[in-house]
Amino acid sequence: MDIQTKKMLCVLVRYQQADHKIVTRLFELIYIDATNGSAQVLYNVFKETMLKNNLNLSDIVGLASDGVAVMTGKNNSFFSLLNKDVPHSLLLKCVCHSSALVASKACSVLPNELEELMRGIYTYISSSSKRCAQVIEIQNYFNIEHYKVLKLSGTR
Repeated sequence: MDIQTKKMLCVLVRYQQADHKIVTRLFELIYIDATNGSAQVLYNVFKETMLKNNLNLSDIVGLASDGVAVMTGKNNSFFSLLNKDVPHSLLLKCVCHSSALVASKACSVLPNELEELMRGIYTYISSSSKRCAQVIEIQNYFNIEHYKVLKLSGTR
């Protein structure tokens, strides 16, 4: 667990090689002081890193990020600052995170008893080797593929 007062901005690059293969690589881990992680600070440090490596901002095609406001908000976000310098840049919010938010919102209208039942089933089965073996026995009897009972978890 990292409890320092520094955060990291992970910068990945995706590009097409001469053989037309698409490659994604870690470009830089930029340390940010956690006491001021504003969009302006993030963007300034990012721009400095680009300049230090002799890269042009105009070569940026887009930004992929989770949907946090400091990165993707409409006003005063990392993307809004990038979009001022690179008007043709595109924003791609994290599909997995967005899907998890949609699922979470959809589940909020279901009765809590359903979630409690699912968690209870997992706890009951997973806490006993015998019960795990019985689940496999049932799957064998019905001639179905073996699936492990998965733990219900939150977005993060």
